Amino acid sequence: MVLLFLPLASALQLKSVCKERREFLGSNCYYKRRSAVEQKKPWLFLCTSGKFSCAFDFSLKRWHKILNPPLYRQRIVSASGNLVCLGNLVANCRALSICDPVRKLVTNLVPMNKIQFIHKASLNLHKDETYKIVVVGENDRAVNNFGLGLVTEVYDSKTQIWRMSGETMAETKFGLDAGVWINNRFYCIVEMPYGVVFFDQKRDVWEELEAKMPTGCNDISSPCLVECKGRLLMVMRNIMESGNSKFQMWELVKKRDVSKEKEYEWVLLEEMPEHIELEFMASSRWGNISQRLICCGVGDWVCMITQLSPSALAFNMVRKKWEWLGKDPAFPQGRNSHLYAFPLHTISHCQL
Repeated sequence: MVLLFLPLASALQLKSVCKERREFLGSNCYYKRRSAVEQKKPWLFLCTSGKFSCAFDFSLKRWHKILNPPLYRQRIVSASGNLVCLGNLVANCRALSICDPVRKLVTNLVPMNKIQFIHKASLNLHKDETYKIVVVGENDRAVNNFGLGLVTEVYDSKTQIWRMSGETMAETKFGLDAGVWINNRFYCIVEMPYGVVFFDQKRDVWEELEAKMPTGCNDISSPCLVECKGRLLMVMRNIMESGNSKFQMWELVKKRDVSKEKEYEWVLLEEMPEHIELEFMASSRWGNISQRLICCGVGDWVCMITQLSPSALAFNMVRKKWEWLGKDPAFPQGRNSHLYAFPLHTISHCQL
């Protein structure tokens, strides 16, 4: 019972005590019993290519280093619940892998039917212990350059097979934002110009979000979508005509006047105070270059970080309070342009 109520990171340190303790703390029995008593408090999971990722534990107010799976030419591209999805967004990639990073369990999936080069991949863990993976990509780069567009494939853990899915919009250029799942819809940013599209998992189709990008923005830089308690948020850097910038948080809401052409609109929710913004930009060494902003919703927190920032900045949606999370142990060696942030549930109902 003591081991069930210890913080997970502390409990796992006790695996070195003896063989019996190691076997128990790695067993399905322990994780099932722990999931029944533990309050679900996800970690902020920062992952990139390299040997380690790191995670911020809001309960203990500290960072943990997590050993990445030693899979050749694969890195973490998505996460959901207690699982992460690994693939390659740069080179040829026909097969993905699923991993529980805390328990060090890995499952290699069967190859995709047609996709060879991945543009966007996202994992969605369901409450019934199953998961689906949506992948958008191209069969052959030379063919795609002639305007035949991208294709979508969906993996279902129930059937353990890939199937071809809804046709992707022909001229879509997916951004670096990881995207979010809300009510079986996968929302993600597209570029040139900026916009939002979503994949409806129930209807198996891609659609453009019927809402204009936030109004009153002169120049948007690095917009990110965030899911926070079922709410769809957008965090971005708004560059003003004067050259100054403001970090803003917008929420997608339903219009009161439903007779208008578009039913939804973005409403300004929060603006980063000037003194915090100056510290954030100074610590991230942005200068005159536009570093990609990485954002993630973790419980009541909206977390923000950049590749060159040693510390994550978090905003509590309930208390309306900004807080620094401290320097992560992987900085700077564990950072590159493929940095992503996800909420990671260390204990979940899904067992590989």
